[in-house]
Amino acid sequence: MHRAMMFGLPLLFALSPASSLLAQDSVESAEEGEEHSNSVELFLGGATETEGGASGWAIGLGYLRHISGDLKVAFVAEIAPGLEREWLLLAPLYVQPVGGLLVGMGPGIDSRLETHGDEEERTLYLAVRFSAAWEFEIGHRFLVTPEVNMDVVDGSGTWVYGVAFGVAF
Repeated sequence: MHRAMMFGLPLLFALSPASSLLAQDSVESAEEGEEHSNSVELFLGGATETEGGASGWAIGLGYLRHISGDLKVAFVAEIAPGLEREWLLLAPLYVQPVGGLLVGMGPGIDSRLETHGDEEERTLYLAVRFSAAWEFEIGHRFLVTPEVNMDVVDGSGTWVYGVAFGVAF
């Protein structure tokens, strides 16, 4: 977990101001009608823990911002009932090297409700998400994106897979 903190936290803090500074080019492009700079997505899928094999469905909401060239930043909130986590907040950075292929990585916060005797306690962990997806554009406004993600939290992994349905603006 210490390695994830070493790389994940600086990336999370660096993305906040960088996304607003780098976004100027894509705003101008969107105003000219060439492309959309933003999208919101609803993710529906499943999740399976690598240790213990617990699985369940996953649902999430995401906001993506095209910041420059082939670079996108996202903010994601996700729940996966049936797993150890209560919720997960992420800020991954994506590169779109060819066609609709998106490859990403980013830090996040994983919330878990842990039981200690008769008491329950919420514990927050640093998470790192690794992603691969293919973004299909339908009619220059709608997006369908099959994706597979690996979330690493406290040394253990969870596969999260499914389809995101989005609207670009």
